[in-house]
Amino acid sequence: MSIIVRKVLRRRPPKEYIGRYPNIYIDTAYISPDKPASLLYVKVPNEIGVLEKIARIIRSRGINIVKVNIPEIPVGNEAYVTLMLENCDQKCIEGVVNDLKDTYPDIILSIDSVTSYDSYLFIPYNQLIFIDRPAFILTTGMLREALRSIYTDPVLAKQARIVVKRFGEGVGKQIFEEWVSYIEKYCHIDWFKYIDKALRYFADFYKALNLGEIELFKIGETRYNIRIHNNMECNSLKPLGFVENTGYFTAGIITGYLEAVLNRRVVVRETKCVNKGSKYDEFEVQIYEYLM
Repeated sequence: MSIIVRKVLRRRPPKEYIGRYPNIYIDTAYISPDKPASLLYVKVPNEIGVLEKIARIIRSRGINIVKVNIPEIPVGNEAYVTLMLENCDQKCIEGVVNDLKDTYPDIILSIDSVTSYDSYLFIPYNQLIFIDRPAFILTTGMLREALRSIYTDPVLAKQARIVVKRFGEGVGKQIFEEWVSYIEKYCHIDWFKYIDKALRYFADFYKALNLGEIELFKIGETRYNIRIHNNMECNSLKPLGFVENTGYFTAGIITGYLEAVLNRRVVVRETKCVNKGSKYDEFEVQIYEYLM
């Protein structure tokens, strides 16, 4: 009874909403159903009017540009542009390439093309880079099936929660060491002084990876609530019939990230879960003493 009374009487400061819903979209492949399509990959000077000149040549041939991409952020005097041309086969794209070279030799620094029919077109010229780091695609479907395999394996099931949480801690730590520290270095941000900003970045990052949509609530100087809608982990395990908290991977990511940012011990406790009837997953974060 005394425990219940303490919980009722303990007065908490009002929650301060510091979250937002980011929306980041990165396309890495194109599909061309039932007709040919070609990709142009062009190196050009980083100056006004270049894209308009390229589009003028393509338009003069009666070809529709269905997609324009800038694979890399332009730095210095040069830039790369990728254009997808609809209903344009090998002969068509060769004509476009020759026209561009002949008409604008001063702006077409280099040009390459690839053609495909009724298939996916992957950009074959660059590796995937995420915040200046080589990356690869691990889809939510891949991760979902991996989690389900771990939780349903009779050998791994007993240790699944520990293993998954530790795995998450490693991911969270890497988010800081590989990416946040990079931003800190070049943008001169002291994340320790701006914990709210570090958490907002985490929310953006989490959404960008399609793991869920985060709302952040500050409930004290060293306490936060992290509410996650459409959390990939818990939603993935829902069809398996779990009626308990299942956000161990998520809790691990939050723990690893914040401990790396703050160099302090962080305890993350799951307080709500969709597998227990909640509309969202919620985690309470408590920040403690400095780590050695």
